[in-house]
Amino acid sequence: MIGFYNYTVIATYISLMISTAGIFLAFNGDSLSALVCLMISGLIDGFDGRIARLKTDRTVSEKRFGIQIDSLSDLICFGILPVVTCYSLGMNRWWQVLIFC
Repeated sequence: MIGFYNYTVIATYISLMISTAGIFLAFNGDSLSALVCLMISGLIDGFDGRIARLKTDRTVSEKRFGIQIDSLSDLICFGILPVVTCYSLGMNRWWQVLIFC
């Protein structure tokens, strides 16, 4: 189980959980809380790479797993969550979403 007990991806897991919570909040109509989740997740995402680089004895498979889970987290945080939040705010035209993002 690569990554499960690896402390270098904990920040990525937290960011992923906050992004997922933001998606659920947006679907339930709580757009303000979804925006807060987006900001917190983005802040954590800024630090997860630095945390991962602190551990110098990572194996190649741990590094690859970290890259993949970070890419998944970025997709959910910066791809899905903003679109769902826009939809919950009533932005249903493509240009409205483009302006927001």
